[in-house]
Order: sequence, then C-alpha cells, then structure tokens
Amino acid sequence: MNRKQLLSVCGLATVALSVSLCGCEKPPPPPPPPPPKIEAPPPPEPIKVDAVLAEVKPDARVQFPQERAPIDATLAKAVIELANGFAKGDSAKIGGMLDPVSKVTLDKLSADGSLEDVSKKLEGVRVVCLEEGGIDAGKSSSGSVVLAFQEPGSSYVVSWVAVKAGEQWIFTAAPSTSASKTRAAEWDGLGFSGYFPSANIAASPMSELPDSGAAPAGEEKKEEGDGKGGGGDRKVRTPHGPVTVPGTNPGG
Repeated sequence: MNRKQLLSVCGLATVALSVSLCGCEKPPPPPPPPPPKIEAPPPPEPIKVDAVLAEVKPDARVQFPQERAPIDATLAKAVIELANGFAKGDSAKIGGMLDPVSKVTLDKLSADGSLEDVSKKLEGVRVVCLEEGGIDAGKSSSGSVVLAFQEPGSSYVVSWVAVKAGEQWIFTAAPSTSASKTRAAEWDGLGFSGYFPSANIAASPMSELPDSGAAPAGEEKKEEGDGKGGGGDRKVRTPHGPVTVPGTNPGG
C-alpha cells in the first residue's frame, strides 16, 4: 500500500468515525413546561343583610337594602345599631358609638329634647349609601355611611365616617346636604357627591353634629403618644377624607 492509498484509507476511516459519532449524540431535552397559571382569588362576596338584621333585631323602622351590603359583617352590624339608636332615640347607645366631639353635640341634642323629637317623628331610618375602605381578608378598617331619615312627607340624610378602633366601630358625623326628598328610598345610591352640602343650601336638621375635624387632604399622617406604649391619636384615611381616631390609654 503506497502513501496515496494509505491517506485515502485514513480519510475514509475519519469520515466514517465522524458519521458514527454524530449518529450517537443525544437530542437536546425539550424545553421545560410553562409555570402554572396563578389566578387571583375572587373578591369576597357582600354579606347577607337579612342574617345580620335577624341577629341584631332592630326596630322595624330600620331599613337596610341588600344592595348596600358591605363585605364586613361587623360594619353592617354597627350601622344597623347606629340606625336603631336613632329610631329609638337611645342617646346612650348612639353616644357609645360616636367619637368624642360628635358625642358632645349628641349630648346637647339629647339634653334639649331635640333627639327625642327626631325619634318621635321618624317613620324610617334607611341605609342609602355605604362604602368600605382598607379591605383585607373580608375585613374592612374604615367606611362611610349615609342614613336617610324619613319623616311624614319628607326625608333628609345624615352622613357618617366610620373607623374600626380595635373591635369597635367609631362613627364621626360628616357634612350633609340639607336638601330633602319625599321618600327615603329616593336617596338610594346617589354617590357621596349627592349627599354633600351645597354652598347655597342652609344647614340640615342634623348637621349640628360636627364634621370630622380632619386635616386637609394631603396632610401627613400623625401619631401622638407618650412614648410608653400608649396608643396616641392617629389619622386614618377614609372615603370621606382623613379622620382622627382617639388613642387608648394603657393606664386605664
């Protein structure tokens, strides 16, 4: 075998070896499957108002349409109890649910007989607007509610800001329009702009209850305390604007 033949044989062997090696390579693995789709849980359902009404057993004049139902049952219960307090003229019950400033005015209305007069005239107290704030796991930390007070032939509204303080809901009177409608149901679902006072309308019968005394929009949240673990006053943002919630005194 001469040199030319030897090189030819070696070349054929190299080609054969290359083909053999290429034929033995494993195919690349398939791409990994896409990650599973994580769907957000559905939003919590509003509570059944009838169940809360059955629990509280308010005066028959208290009206709470299912359309106004919140997600948090504790807020619904507190609103029913507030409406029931007005229907019965129960100043002690109402006062226990109000912030200190609103309670001072309530005490004046109770002392001069105004609260009793309002209660005697009432044909109904209707929840016409309710919104929640700070919702987490079916619980809310704030809200706004508007109650329509039905008297013979006329109705008016009273607005409130609600803030959860521990296990209790505290209500602060908010500015309300003094406009009136024939029936309380006519106030249903107007949106909060429909319940605010107008510059050319005088004060409403219950607007003597003070507004929240809250800081102007944009003011920073402030917390005050004694530095010893006591809960100072705090500002909480609500649909009606920031509201000051009184702190608790660990010393009693």
